[in-house]
Amino acid sequence: MFNHYWSASASSASLSQSAANIKPSLQTTFPKLKMKSLAFLVLLPLLFKASVQEVELKPQRHDDVRENELKELRDLVLEQREEMQTLKEKLEAVRLSENSALSSQLTAFESRMAQVEKTLQPKVAFSVGLTSSGLVGPYAGTKTLVYNKIFFNIGGAYNPANGIFLAPVRGVYYFTFTGFSNHHTPGGLMMYHNSSMLRFPQSRIREAFFSNAVTRQMQEGDSLYVQLPAGYSLFDNERHLCTLTGFLLYPV
Repeated sequence: MFNHYWSASASSASLSQSAANIKPSLQTTFPKLKMKSLAFLVLLPLLFKASVQEVELKPQRHDDVRENELKELRDLVLEQREEMQTLKEKLEAVRLSENSALSSQLTAFESRMAQVEKTLQPKVAFSVGLTSSGLVGPYAGTKTLVYNKIFFNIGGAYNPANGIFLAPVRGVYYFTFTGFSNHHTPGGLMMYHNSSMLRFPQSRIREAFFSNAVTRQMQEGDSLYVQLPAGYSLFDNERHLCTLTGFLLYPV
């Protein structure tokens, strides 16, 4: 029991001694802590303000960056528009130049083609006289006239053996004929395209001229000829009073 009492007393004394040692330390440390706390309290508003400004500045700097980027994009768009307009103008100039060149080439080509077609176009023309023997007819029936005086027969489409013209190509043809009557019988001529009569000029006056002409589209192989009607007569001599002429205007 005594030992226990002694131990308790010793512990109490030790605690008292520790408290005595801590007190001066607290007296020394507390003012320092107090000063640091005051300093912290003074600096705290400044730190808070700085933090707020930093937070405010960050969006501002971000907006500035975005504004610069947008400005650069706008400048780029304007530059691209200018380049596009320049390119359009150049393309238009090239197109006009090419069109002009193509037009000139086309005109030259068409001219050459016209020359080629003119060269290749079949040449068909003839002119013939009836006879140099004087009176022809009258006959008891209709007679196909054979013009035996050949002035020219380009293409050989007129047949002097039977007096019939055969169209060598499909096209438009022109024909004209004349007649002279010097007899007491009437004079007259009938022109036929195949079996269709086209013209029938005639005269019942002695020593009278008559004539006619026709433009006709003919198929290849179509025929044209002149007939003297029954009871009619003609007169021809070296003066070529009765003639037949025809030629191709153009093929179709």
